[in-house]
Amino acid sequence: MDVCVCPAPAALTTIPKDDCKENIGQIQKWLFRRYPGAVFAAGAVKLIANWTPLFVAANSTKVVVSPFLPNTVIGKPEPVTIGGNDNTTIDGAVVVVGEGPAEVTGMVRSAKGAIIKAMKQLSCETLEAMFINEFDQMGLDSTDAGVTATFFKIDAFYIGSADNKGKNTFDEADYRFSLHANWRDRLALVTATDFSPKKDLVIP
Repeated sequence: MDVCVCPAPAALTTIPKDDCKENIGQIQKWLFRRYPGAVFAAGAVKLIANWTPLFVAANSTKVVVSPFLPNTVIGKPEPVTIGGNDNTTIDGAVVVVGEGPAEVTGMVRSAKGAIIKAMKQLSCETLEAMFINEFDQMGLDSTDAGVTATFFKIDAFYIGSADNKGKNTFDEADYRFSLHANWRDRLALVTATDFSPKKDLVIP
């Protein structure tokens, strides 16, 4: 498994004290850019001055932001296993070899066709993404507890055309993509210093 180290440590890894709960809450927007993107240095991600140029860039550093996306859910990954009461493993024991991707699903509601069309172009790209939650926090990929951060690598982005269900309904288009295994282990929820991500991380 990719979470294991070799040789094994002398003792079991200490599980940190559970003295501060962590819940993402409702994910409301995603930001996308081409992979691989730059890493934000300590504190830089918290300042609006470091974001503004990315939305107007005319090269591969450009960042795009989704509209508000209701019903966004990140599913639980499944274990990847081999064996199980057969001859492929010793004693027929199930062996866990890794973790599968986490599937992200949601919808775009009452969006103009031009928005859906532009989002469909994302399926042609190799992408990474970050989210903004209901608490106005940015969800980023960090290997050092938020000292530096980047976007999460994603795969298989898809968005379909919107439906129509008639009177007193909203037209809705479904979207989906997958996050790599163990993505949550590296999650850093970052609070901005001088701006509101929900309000200010927009295309000028």
